[in-house]
Amino acid sequence: MECSPRLKLKEIENYEGKLEKEILYEVAAKRFEYTYESLWKLLRLYLLELKGLECNSPMDCFKTFYDFIVRRVFPLLEKILKVVEKDCKT
Repeated sequence: MECSPRLKLKEIENYEGKLEKEILYEVAAKRFEYTYESLWKLLRLYLLELKGLECNSPMDCFKTFYDFIVRRVFPLLEKILKVVEKDCKT
């Protein structure tokens, strides 16, 4: 069974007739809240355990992770792409 956002939306629309809209909104909000909390806590653990970077709030973790990706991973990817392009031309 595929778990795409569109399938979930269709699933929610099917339940709309059975449940009141207010309940559906509460469920969707709770699902978002849980996902958001899980994501920032996972980022906090990743940054602390593997990279030695500390963050204490959700916004701080997102900013630190973004900074890590932009400053460290993207330049590495650019170097790899240059090598691959160079090899493809020869």
